[in-house]
Amino acid sequence: MNNYSCFVTNAYPTIGNVERFYTKELQFAVRLKGIRCSSCSRQRVVQNKAVHGQWRRTGRLAFYLSFIMAQQSEHSGVEYNNYFGEHNDISQRTGVGSNPTHHDDGIHLVNGAMNGEHNFMMYGTPKKIIICGGDGFCGWPTSLFLSEVGHEVLIVDNLSRRNIDNELEAGSLTPIYPITERIETWKQVSGRELRFERLDIANEYDRLLQLLLKEKPDAIIHFAEQRAAPYSMKGSSQKRYTVHNNVNATHNLLCAIVESNLDIHLVHLGTMGVYGYGTSGEEIPEGYIDVVLPGGQVSNILHPSYPGSVYHTTKCLDALLFQFYQKNDAIRITDLHQGIVWGTNTSQTRRDERLINRFDYDSDYGTVLNRFLMQAALGAPLTVYGTGGQTRAFIHIQDTAKCIALAVANPPNQGERVAIFNQVAECHRVRDLAKLVSRMTQVDIVYVSNPRQESAENELQVSNRKFRSLGYEPILLSEGLLDEVVNVAQRYAYRCDPKKILPASYWNKKRREDCERYAQQKLNGNTYARLLSKVAHFHEVNAGKEEVNKKSSNVSVNNNDKIDSLDEENMLYVLSRGNPETMKLLKKTLEECTTANGNLT
Repeated sequence: MNNYSCFVTNAYPTIGNVERFYTKELQFAVRLKGIRCSSCSRQRVVQNKAVHGQWRRTGRLAFYLSFIMAQQSEHSGVEYNNYFGEHNDISQRTGVGSNPTHHDDGIHLVNGAMNGEHNFMMYGTPKKIIICGGDGFCGWPTSLFLSEVGHEVLIVDNLSRRNIDNELEAGSLTPIYPITERIETWKQVSGRELRFERLDIANEYDRLLQLLLKEKPDAIIHFAEQRAAPYSMKGSSQKRYTVHNNVNATHNLLCAIVESNLDIHLVHLGTMGVYGYGTSGEEIPEGYIDVVLPGGQVSNILHPSYPGSVYHTTKCLDALLFQFYQKNDAIRITDLHQGIVWGTNTSQTRRDERLINRFDYDSDYGTVLNRFLMQAALGAPLTVYGTGGQTRAFIHIQDTAKCIALAVANPPNQGERVAIFNQVAECHRVRDLAKLVSRMTQVDIVYVSNPRQESAENELQVSNRKFRSLGYEPILLSEGLLDEVVNVAQRYAYRCDPKKILPASYWNKKRREDCERYAQQKLNGNTYARLLSKVAHFHEVNAGKEEVNKKSSNVSVNNNDKIDSLDEENMLYVLSRGNPETMKLLKKTLEECTTANGNLT
């Protein structure tokens, strides 16, 4: 067992603890060593996959040990195709090759250990986890990732996000399959089992309590909140729903944990917006800040809250509830202040079309970068609110799942104050993001009136030292990574409703009036014609109409002066490239966007 002990020691310096917690895994690994198929270690690896269900029940160390055993076979390199996908020659054990292997899904194998997302040791021992809101944009990929690294996952969701799609008449750009089909597909492609319970935790407290008593989870991850700031400002109904749903869901979870008398670690997905977006210029610490009290005494207190919407206000209220219940009932709580999420798929969701994650592009739920990428995929101008000087924190969707897994593996001790992490990768100004996307996709940028009540310009520096100390290496924005999201947007562009991209929710009456006035005065002529031309081209290409009439070939759709000089009928003809169906569509769209007095809405 020397080789195994050496490997375990490298992974966990405290070998005594490993031996104590992994006795069953070590025994199982020895049993795996005796498995033989018809000829060689390649088949032994296949057999190892066949007993994957037992790995999941007994832990992850058996996987590492069986991997080492396979490496010690008569083959110098073992193709681990059945587990890691094709084209991965694993040759990173001592004396077997020298170059690290990079898998399509971001798996790195170096010196016999796993690095990055599949370094299972980073994510602790297997736990039973309830994920509230596990069907949503962040919840679904996180559920798959936690299942992937060995946890037993139960998704609890009332499917409200799907209902809001119907309310807004703006669904995900990517096709979202029924939750039962998603779960069955995951079992087919991974061999792992997810469970699902339809439950509204904001309104069904008794059922929630009984579920906790029955399941006795080690941890609960709380995504079950309405997550869009614009939606929370849309009207009185949406404001009231956001407060009722978000605050009640959080409070019910806290009450149920206390009443169950179980030691459950609560992990909450919060937002960087609780800090506000002021202009202090100082680095934002992770949750707590030193203040000097009268008399000169220094105290470390919860960072003051400066919410910018009803949604952000509910997250601030969550933070106060966490502080009270931790102090009063010693609940172990981790609050993750997350930046704006970008990206769509993770290494888990891209395994099968039926696992694909949401891509929200509308002005209410589409995060700013995804919205830009959707516009770019259509060839439409990027609409930047205000000056674009708003600085925001960003994180990739894959990193969201990784950070939550790290938080689950590193709970605070009972009695310790709420652990607060800034879950961010980097900060950027909105206009700089627009320039990056514009440069990459060759589309224009249009600055429009801001529907939000916020500072036109702000600085933002954020500490993320806690996650980095746990081994987190963030995915940073690059054109290569943005290409992947653009490809997703282009692939499903036929599902897009371009009218849903422009603002539809306003922070107050003045913001609404300013935006409507701006639209009438500015969003016409050049801008509107260019937008229609791009949409027309998109519809034409998507329908497979490639013939271009000679009449339109004499006028470039990128020449705004020529477009503006045409009368309406000729402009529509040029924009539609002579396609009667597209021309009819554009004419109808123009009529819908024109008021009785001839102004564009």
